[in-house]
Amino acid sequence: MFYSALYDELPKIAEQETHSIIVVDQKQSLPKGVYSFVETYCTDKTCDCRRTIIKVFTPESNFEYSLAAISYGWEPLAFYRNWGRSLPKDMVDMLKGPALDPTQPQSEFSELLLEQFKTSIQDKEYRNRIIRHYVMFKEKTGMKTHKDMAKWSVWNLACPCGSGKKFKFCCGSRRLV
Repeated sequence: MFYSALYDELPKIAEQETHSIIVVDQKQSLPKGVYSFVETYCTDKTCDCRRTIIKVFTPESNFEYSLAAISYGWEPLAFYRNWGRSLPKDMVDMLKGPALDPTQPQSEFSELLLEQFKTSIQDKEYRNRIIRHYVMFKEKTGMKTHKDMAKWSVWNLACPCGSGKKFKFCCGSRRLV
């Protein structure tokens, strides 16, 4: 599976809606600075994995290397057990919820960043935004999403970038925006 960052397909929306935290106090264990939680999604048009890999960057990294790669699947465990029937049970169980991605390099701050993500994902608005981004990414790249994901579609609604156009004619257009 190949993953691509939300900003590769939907740059205006990613610029406005990428989750970031600012650490101003050294007591929090993370060095002072800005941490951006960049969503990446599977580019396979036949895959409906309903998960994201969140890569955490700081401006100092110039987005060349991440400090953490966090796998996050929002569906119930039963969904992943059905979706990944051919995968080993321990691998399927890792697909649900937030966890450090064992296939990605991690830094000395990965565990702290995972804990921060676990706190952030408790916010229903942030959790819903990730699901909406997943559907937008899939629609933009030409994948048909399952009918149970239709409530997350903005295809025929005003584009979240604020242009006033429908998503399908703005950021969702398959032409270069």
